Amino acid sequence: MKNALLIILIYLVASCKSAKQEFGNQNLETVTVTDMRNLDGCGFLLKTADQKMLIPDNLDASFQKNNLKLEISYKKTQVMTTCMAGQTITLIYCKKAK
Repeated sequence: MKNALLIILIYLVASCKSAKQEFGNQNLETVTVTDMRNLDGCGFLLKTADQKMLIPDNLDASFQKNNLKLEISYKKTQVMTTCMAGQTITLIYCKKAK
């Protein structure tokens, strides 16, 4: 029983370390929040440096400000929306850019 708990503890510690490393500067993308509420079915989208539009399904209200710069990590999703202006995503990590 103690061995099983030790293995679980080691796994959890290793997972936390890899999560911190994953969000090191090299894996974050800087985007600009863009207010697209005037376009039918859209809300606040994220514009990448190469002008691609991302449609987040979980952008916190505190980040819903036009032209706000964010650093994000995300995964693409296949969620259907009425906004057809970009790729739907789920944010994994999000913070204001410096």
